[in-house]
Amino acid sequence: MDRTLCRLPHRGKYNEFVSRKSQTQINVLIVCDWNKNLVYVEPEFTGRTQDNDMFNNSVLHEEMKLPD
Repeated sequence: MDRTLCRLPHRGKYNEFVSRKSQTQINVLIVCDWNKNLVYVEPEFTGRTQDNDMFNNSVLHEEMKLPD
């Protein structure tokens, strides 16, 4: 699902969720297992958040204790 965009109407703090393409977005970190079952979902990031920053600031990264 990398880079899949689902368009939804905005509510609340509009500017935080405007992406570099001027679209209202929220970034969600999703991890699946080999059987395509969701094992981790973190919908905490605004549309401006880069993929690398999203992972490095996620709870998953902290739990895995990976180097930056």
